Amino acid sequence: MAMVGVVEEINASADAVKVDTTQSVVAGSILTSEVLNLPMLNRTFMGLVTLTPSARPAPILNSTKLTFGGGISVGGAAGRNVMTEVDGAENRDAIVGGPMMNFTLEGVQEFKLLAHGFSAQYGRSNNAVVEVVTKSGTNQLHGSVFAFGRSSGLTAIEYFNKVGHLPKSSYDREQVGGSVGGPVKKDKFFLFGAVERTNQTYTQVFPTAVYNEAVILSKALPNLLMVPSQFIPQPFHDFLATGKADYHVNSRHSLFLRYAQQNQYAFDDQFVAVNSTNPPHPDTGPRTSYDRNTSLLWTLVASHTWAIGNNSVNTLMLQRNYYDTKQLMPTDVPSKEWPLQNLTFPSIEVGRTGPSTDQEFFQKWWQIKDDYARLVGSHSLKFGGDYNWFPEMGMGIILGDQMGRIRFFDNPSTIVNNTNGRYPLGFQTPGAVSSLGFGEGVFCGCTWKRGGPGDSRILGMKGVASYFQDDWKVTPRLTMNLGIRWDLDINHFGQKIVENNRTYQVLKAIGSEWGSHIPRIPYNNFSPRVGLAWDVTGNGKNVIRVGGGLYWDRFLMESGFRAYGLSYPVIDVAVGLVNTGVGVGQLANYVYNVSPMPASFYSFPAYPTDLPFNASLTTTIMSPWVKNPYNTQEHVGYTRTIKSNLTASVDYTHILGIHETRNRELNPIEGAWDKNDQDQHLPWGRRRFSTATERVFGQPNMLGATNTYETTNLSKFDELSTQLVYHRGNNISLQGSYTLIYARAYGGIIAGALGGPQAPKAVNADEPYGPGEWGPAANDERHRVVVSGVFSLPGGIQASPILQLASARPYTAIQGQDLNVDGQNTDFWIDPATGKPTAVNSQRGSNTYNFDTRISKYFKWGESKSLGFFGELYNITNRANFGNYYVGNSRATNFRQPFSFQIGYPTSRQLQLGARFSF
Repeated sequence: MAMVGVVEEINASADAVKVDTTQSVVAGSILTSEVLNLPMLNRTFMGLVTLTPSARPAPILNSTKLTFGGGISVGGAAGRNVMTEVDGAENRDAIVGGPMMNFTLEGVQEFKLLAHGFSAQYGRSNNAVVEVVTKSGTNQLHGSVFAFGRSSGLTAIEYFNKVGHLPKSSYDREQVGGSVGGPVKKDKFFLFGAVERTNQTYTQVFPTAVYNEAVILSKALPNLLMVPSQFIPQPFHDFLATGKADYHVNSRHSLFLRYAQQNQYAFDDQFVAVNSTNPPHPDTGPRTSYDRNTSLLWTLVASHTWAIGNNSVNTLMLQRNYYDTKQLMPTDVPSKEWPLQNLTFPSIEVGRTGPSTDQEFFQKWWQIKDDYARLVGSHSLKFGGDYNWFPEMGMGIILGDQMGRIRFFDNPSTIVNNTNGRYPLGFQTPGAVSSLGFGEGVFCGCTWKRGGPGDSRILGMKGVASYFQDDWKVTPRLTMNLGIRWDLDINHFGQKIVENNRTYQVLKAIGSEWGSHIPRIPYNNFSPRVGLAWDVTGNGKNVIRVGGGLYWDRFLMESGFRAYGLSYPVIDVAVGLVNTGVGVGQLANYVYNVSPMPASFYSFPAYPTDLPFNASLTTTIMSPWVKNPYNTQEHVGYTRTIKSNLTASVDYTHILGIHETRNRELNPIEGAWDKNDQDQHLPWGRRRFSTATERVFGQPNMLGATNTYETTNLSKFDELSTQLVYHRGNNISLQGSYTLIYARAYGGIIAGALGGPQAPKAVNADEPYGPGEWGPAANDERHRVVVSGVFSLPGGIQASPILQLASARPYTAIQGQDLNVDGQNTDFWIDPATGKPTAVNSQRGSNTYNFDTRISKYFKWGESKSLGFFGELYNITNRANFGNYYVGNSRATNFRQPFSFQIGYPTSRQLQLGARFSF
């Protein structure tokens, strides 16, 4: 796991740690020996990458990725802008960001993390690049067979079970697989294949306080079909396969063809928090509350490498990748009853899970890429480009409110017992609800269809890129890294359809600047990059690296999907009625399950082709000024070879994030909070566009909350990372790192997007840079220590420990009440100790401490055969690591208390047993 120019050889048998004296990139490697021997909680390469100094575990990016084992955070970001390349081909999810699919580790040769300052060869990431190289067949037949297993009997009781005096949850996990590779024709044609299967049954346990709220609710509202449950079984199955063929035509031409596939099935995986802002879901009602998640993902890569003369190489690559993920939540309940069954409170939700109703994500991607490298004197030149075509990409989704949902200001216990004095009649109190939403899903009773409803696809997206890189050896000790890159995205903002967005057409008709034009094609995405590597003493023992550049990312399709759903012939739209306090607002007299639904409920079309009349609709547009996000990066580093087998490195990196994504409310309810409306020329108590829509369309309540996803957010990131790397032959491989970061952003999210971790709306819709909006990013894990090693002991025994220590991550506390009466429930918590509002991510969770180890015993015979038995102990100290999974709503019963575990770490002490046969 070398970093910053320290690169370990794939054959780690020698003592020496090689130091790269020609590159300024901040990089870290994980080698075959570490892949095979370190304890891995979920056997995912992204989990191993988090052991490098600049990376750390991150929450999953979207509800479609819950079974992927978590993501990685680099540069304080959420992981969306990390680009993964496997055998030189992009493995990126262009919808939600992060990796598109997992690969079996049996087929992986090496990982490398290019954390900061990478060359112009790499684009469409302003954060980090993960390079993965898959294995190939060789002249010698080789392979493996393995099996791993865990069960409840090998697992300690989890925290929430223990404090709730509950029995241990059932748990069972098996992973089996193997690989084989060898020659079809010696020195000419080789094949390699690997497969891996995971079966897991895990029971999610919710805190007792959460379960108690569900019990109170079910007794108070007998009309609900919910079944309160503290235990949520979550079976999961995953199949991974990789096949690769290599053909050496002659000494100058070589070909390879590689195919990889992933199949997944999960049940009730949406009941766990997608991120630290979603309430738990302690409801297993068989008619209203369960989900199925299925995925098929594959990639096919063909590559031709041509050695041209003695100083040039050209590599041509063609890729076709595909993924389709479906989440279905079947129900036999009549669809017009859905709003009364789908309820959200500060501490719980019941009915259909709020963040992820029926949906399908799909990506069809063709990529052709060419790289040409040539040595010319002291210049190592490389230039090339790629072309990307997306025939179809996007989502089919009918959102939560479109399926019907009612939200409440307070928890069931508060409402039933009237503990705050606001609910004298309990649930029969008029205006007890905070919002009511319903849309076409309630009336068509359907899932999405091409052409609508729920159609959020983009057809015919294209991308073109070109680059030039010169690694110029100015002197034998000084190398300059100079590069320039240009990227062009066509139709990435949905320009072919967003002019049909019904809200855009309304805003254009009333003369709003937000309807002035559709997004423009970004022709200016140029990325200059410069760096130097100086071998100070000329013997590779003292290397200084300096670098900087500009890095563009791709605007993720997910950030615009709501706007696309309003642009097809049948649109995806919902009525959104809100109260600003109990008994105050559009629902002031509404009594849950007693009052009739609003008038618009009875006239809402099943397949709307235009905005329903005067219905206070929740809508979204693409910002006319949307851009691709980018950042600037500067770094300086130093590596010292203390001995031939011991190196020390230190690096400082600064990143300024520009044009990052953030959600903005365009149509708030006017009031005293608006500094530009103190004369009430826009009537207080009405939405901002109401006067104009009444004048032009005769509909003052035509638009309700109106969102856009701007690219105007800013962030700053500073990192000081240090590392020691030590080898002693085949007996010891040891790495240790300490990283100090300061990650700050408006809204508290770096490189966020819609879905999963995202920057929330500003408290004051007109002041996204206002008081309290600037604060630590959600992944601001200030201090982080990682120590890992592989130790060969006498008697064929091997020990492989990993220690991870990290400081607490932040989370935002909200009041749970619309204090400024603008229609948004985003107001920061008022700290009773000071009487003043707090700020974004003002609270901190708990420190992380995790110690894992693997003990192996190998029996070898012959030259290449071995049989190993091992035990892996995870979370040896049985610490509950919550990260920032703490309840942030001050109205919740369990405010500022943990409700789930941090993704990427074991939930309790676990023992895994396994065996591996290699030949």
